[in-house]
Amino acid sequence: MSLRECSLLVHAGLLITDPSSSPGILRDAGLCIDNGQIIDVGPYDYLRQRYKPAARAGGPDVVVMPGMINAHDHGRAISPQQLGIADQLLEIWILELLCMPGLDRYTETALSALQQLRHGVTSSTNSYYRPGEFLSDLDAAAAAYRDSGLRCGLIASAMDQSVVEQLLRGAMPSMPRDLQQRCGEMLAARSRFDAEHYFEQMRSACNHYEDSPQWLMTGPVSLHWCSDELLSSIWQFAEQQGLAIQAHALESPYQQWCAEQRYGRSVVAYLQSSGLLNAQLSLAHGVFTTRDDMELLANAGSSIVHNASSNLRLRNGIAPLCEMLDAGVNVALGLDSMALNDDADLFQEMRLVANLHRSPSQQLDARQVFSMATINGAKALGKSAELGSLECGKQADFLVLDVSRLPVPRVALDTNIFAQLLHYAGADTIRQVYVAGECVMDEGHHRRLDEASLRDDLYQQLSLFGLRKVATSQASLAEIKPYLADYLAARRGV
Repeated sequence: MSLRECSLLVHAGLLITDPSSSPGILRDAGLCIDNGQIIDVGPYDYLRQRYKPAARAGGPDVVVMPGMINAHDHGRAISPQQLGIADQLLEIWILELLCMPGLDRYTETALSALQQLRHGVTSSTNSYYRPGEFLSDLDAAAAAYRDSGLRCGLIASAMDQSVVEQLLRGAMPSMPRDLQQRCGEMLAARSRFDAEHYFEQMRSACNHYEDSPQWLMTGPVSLHWCSDELLSSIWQFAEQQGLAIQAHALESPYQQWCAEQRYGRSVVAYLQSSGLLNAQLSLAHGVFTTRDDMELLANAGSSIVHNASSNLRLRNGIAPLCEMLDAGVNVALGLDSMALNDDADLFQEMRLVANLHRSPSQQLDARQVFSMATINGAKALGKSAELGSLECGKQADFLVLDVSRLPVPRVALDTNIFAQLLHYAGADTIRQVYVAGECVMDEGHHRRLDEASLRDDLYQQLSLFGLRKVATSQASLAEIKPYLADYLAARRGV
């Protein structure tokens, strides 16, 4: 029998195909890959007798698992905290984001991509808002993701009811007259959202990215910061173009209060009654999701992206994750560019999630956590037919893990590999990261991009103008913050 040619044959002592299925694990197995796709999965002896690969990877001593999916992020390579903008209440923190310096989009995005790849993320998201021209930013970000090899859903977000304006106008009545005047001048100088221009650019972007390895998404920055008319237009546009939608929702007590004041009910109930709750929608955070909300989300096939580190750092609380899963909601994981150590470590995020949601009455199974970081993320982003598991016809995105680097006796790995990886795996466990059958990260080093040079470039930008802008802007906001804090404290639950 003549051997069939393929580009890559991967050998694994343990092959994790899909954490959400049973058994979801094959022993002494392999993947056969051609043109970036998985064309066969099965026992390694069977595959090596049937295929003639151009290259081989793995070995009998490694674990191969699906690449992980960061289902909510903002593509920041350097965090506000690292620039001196302290973690605090979300709404005050958002105001201080005005202090962030504008950095070269390609450089920052490429560094963010490298951080994520090093920690086993092969698909991510970049949610951003630009009130004016954003196609050049989009192109620069897409080029960085393309050069790094990281897949990414580019979420070009919209907002016609500015959160900064909402917050300042709410706090201004208690300010001294001169400070009110300065806030009014600041608001008057801000760019206004132009819905017609936004959709014009989005239509152009849809055509531009039709054959791109990255994909376009849309959505409101937050449901609470958009008019009903804009929400309806976004959903209509997404349906016409076949785009997935992602929005921040129910992240903070203030957002919960805003929804109740505006709709007289849950924002999820509003979405359902307006015909906007569907399987193309993922909601980032959902800390204040109710049981009734969960039932509506599950019935509609909508997803929640859980951002545990971010929720803790910005004092929003702990999402009712176990209740969501029990209700049948698809829950994915996101880093939100706010991982605990600002290092894009999704393995650590999984550990945090597993331990944060433990009590005498409930706990998460390790498989559930791995599912949230893989196949559930693919579902949340509308990519489950292509990503999230290692099956025939899907993209060959996977991690090669050296389990000899784990502080675990080899015999223990055979008892529950998911639990052992959940508790002990990290960037140092990863030998290689493959995207579309290409090794993009080998022993922590990228095959194409010079990370040191990119980082030097970013730091030079910061030293020239960035840190000075942060300090100057923070000083101008210092007077405003106490009044904003009082305004938030007066809202229910804050």
